[in-house]
Amino acid sequence: MTSRAAKHRGPSLFLLVCLVLLGYEAYAAFFKRSGVPANRRASARYQVGEIAGETRVSQTLTLWAAGFERVVLFPAPFSDVARGEVVFELKELVQLNAMQSTERPIFRLVRPAEEVLQASAFALDLPPIEGSRGRRYRIEVRMPTARAGEGITLLATKEEGYPPGALFVNGREQWGDLVFETSATGATAFGQLELTLADQPPLLRSRWGLGLVLLVYNLALVVFVRQLLFSGLCVE
Repeated sequence: MTSRAAKHRGPSLFLLVCLVLLGYEAYAAFFKRSGVPANRRASARYQVGEIAGETRVSQTLTLWAAGFERVVLFPAPFSDVARGEVVFELKELVQLNAMQSTERPIFRLVRPAEEVLQASAFALDLPPIEGSRGRRYRIEVRMPTARAGEGITLLATKEEGYPPGALFVNGREQWGDLVFETSATGATAFGQLELTLADQPPLLRSRWGLGLVLLVYNLALVVFVRQLLFSGLCVE
């Protein structure tokens, strides 16, 4: 009885293991992200001070994924009144040689302060930068038309939440980092494949098309391995 029960239990356990592995494959392919910098540290948060007039606040960061497409910052009101426009600028930091570097403008967005403060997070959606992997950027925020008392502020952490980058106020490096998040198309395995197949028909590089290919491949693999492992159990 024990041997017969084990024979019946074997295929069920095998199917369960296959389903778990398929679920992990789907997670790793479509949801697991890497190469996108962020500082989500919840402790030791503070406000960098008022951004108004000539005050400039910026954060440097390095992308290790292609298709850089979004930066999320966390603004907050500095006082009861916020007037004027908030200017967001993304620049690429280009090292010319061992002694010289320059900044190349990538993206600029101007929004009313009221709109920026509507939620606790403000997202800058960028035109996807396909060659962003391995490149350094600076995101800068300023309010040149706001007077003292009319500006906004940004959340930062006193601790080094993102050691590869640096926080600057008016060009002077500060301790800690801005609280921020980024995203990129190539941050997932599916996204990397999508960028690689950019010249292929839309169906082939779509989430549904690639998901179907992954499913068919795994089903074929399961059938093949099952035949190898359990063909002998069917022989009485």
